[in-house]
Amino acid sequence: MIRCNKFALCCLGLAVLTFPQAVTSQGQSPSMIQNKYSPSPVAKSWANRGVELANQGDFQAAVEAFYEAWKLNPEDTNRFAESLSTSYNNYGKQMAERKNYDRAITLMRRAVFFMERNKIAAQNLDKLLEIKGLDPNNYGVRIKEARKLRQEGYVDESVAEYLKAVSLSKQGSQEYLKAKLELAQIYQVIYLKYSKTPVGRTRLQKMLVLANELAKSNSKDSRPHILIGRAYIAAQKLPEAIDAFEKALAKNPNNLEAQEGLIGAWTKVVAIAPKEVDNLLGLSSALMRAGQSEQAKAYLQKAKAIDPNNKDVDDLIANFQKTEKELEVYKIAERALKAQKSGNLDQAIDLYQLAIKSLPPTPEASNVYFNLGIAYQSKGNDEKAITSYKQALKYNPANQDAKSAIEQINKKIVLKRAALSEKAVKLQSQGKITEAVTLYKQLIQEKPNDAQSHFNLGTAYQEQKRYALALQQYQKASKLDPSSSEFRNTVQQMKKAMNSGVFQSAQATEVLKEAVSLQQEGRINQAIGKYQQAIALDSKNPQSYFNLATALHSVNNIPNAINNYKKAYQLDPANYPEANFFVATLLETQEKYPDALNYYKRYLEDQPNSQYSEEARERMTMLGE
Repeated sequence: MIRCNKFALCCLGLAVLTFPQAVTSQGQSPSMIQNKYSPSPVAKSWANRGVELANQGDFQAAVEAFYEAWKLNPEDTNRFAESLSTSYNNYGKQMAERKNYDRAITLMRRAVFFMERNKIAAQNLDKLLEIKGLDPNNYGVRIKEARKLRQEGYVDESVAEYLKAVSLSKQGSQEYLKAKLELAQIYQVIYLKYSKTPVGRTRLQKMLVLANELAKSNSKDSRPHILIGRAYIAAQKLPEAIDAFEKALAKNPNNLEAQEGLIGAWTKVVAIAPKEVDNLLGLSSALMRAGQSEQAKAYLQKAKAIDPNNKDVDDLIANFQKTEKELEVYKIAERALKAQKSGNLDQAIDLYQLAIKSLPPTPEASNVYFNLGIAYQSKGNDEKAITSYKQALKYNPANQDAKSAIEQINKKIVLKRAALSEKAVKLQSQGKITEAVTLYKQLIQEKPNDAQSHFNLGTAYQEQKRYALALQQYQKASKLDPSSSEFRNTVQQMKKAMNSGVFQSAQATEVLKEAVSLQQEGRINQAIGKYQQAIALDSKNPQSYFNLATALHSVNNIPNAINNYKKAYQLDPANYPEANFFVATLLETQEKYPDALNYYKRYLEDQPNSQYSEEARERMTMLGE
């Protein structure tokens, strides 16, 4: 059942009502009114009116009465806050009984807002959320509800959700710290909303406590210090506010909120004591750090006019001149960023490179290099992007964005190389060796120390019968990865096969086929080159010599043709007897008749009844035999 609170301002003795979803009401007692509100008769009257209305079950009107009492006697916040919290809870119970659960949830949240320790209202809220199908003990659900309320402008109601989210998260965890930071920010908004009331002042104190806790828990986050600074400004503790904003800027020099907060704090100090040189210097320095050089210069001039011989003023003026030069560099970087955001990447890269030439070694330089890396990455130049990100880490090793960017690019490169390698292997398996070789070479160009790519290129060369090149790639792969037995064994097998002449002979056969094809197409000079290449690979193949001789013969290169015919016959006289016939005919053209006669005789001795036998006898008769 939905319960009534029993620790509220005035106990009316309301009964605990039975309700299917177990939402509970709270009781109030009129006997306490005389003691609690005697300082303000009008406030007392409104409070008693609230009790009467609550007793009548008109909790909406009771809330309004207690609110009026609170406004008339604001310093008695705790008592009236309890009454408001109790009334909101009981009003919520009433709405729940009418099954108006959305309204009931809102009222329970307001009950918690006015008194955060109202456990009954918090429990009722849990039960109502459960009725709506939400898990009240799930951190994700409650933080989502809190953020939704905040976004929609219901900051008071969001307090209950943030408090629950904090209670559901593990102390010190990221969820815990995030929920507390957002709650502290909500407290700041509530303070601004109720700044003239104790509710606002109470939330300001709570914000300060939370912010200090967060500042100790997270040494890298500047936001808690900003909240602390704002709290101290509200409390008119300006030195403490300045210190807090300085701490925020120490963690993030470019945080605009911290810069504005520091300027605001110093502005208030200067308003209090406008002729104090130290105050003017403080404001000038804050303006300078925010890039507001003209305003900073104006306050420096005021300080100089008040105390012309002040060394601190002179030092700050000298530093200001140096800073102005640095600001010019950062203005260039800002122009680059603007060009980058508008999509003009080439201009952005040029401007970043110009800024880099004069950048001091500061964390800001890290940001410029990081942005340059993004520009290169957007252009598809991952190599230069990584170089820029590494420079960003050089100037700020804690730059997590740069680290993440490098990791992402490396991951992308690995995936891209894997896909390219897979494509090359597939092409090779399909017999498209030339295309595969092209891709393997691309992989090696991108990463020269990739042993597997060298090995794969070797296999492709071997299929092309380019055995010497294949061996070179196998050897490179084995050198890059000496632990691979596959690479090592392949090198040994390749060397053994090449020494045996098996590969050369096979390769020579392929080259010989190419030469024959070229000769048939009438491309004699190319054919001659291929025949010579085949002979270089296999010097014992008579067909290569014989075909080379015919090609040389066709271009009238008589001496070399004769020599190659002779070599073919020498290697295989049984299958190339015609070589002697052709030698004889060529010797005749050289008018070496006795020699020609001898080669005709040799031919007829081997082939007395063959294709050219009759012609050989006729030639011999003509030569006088």
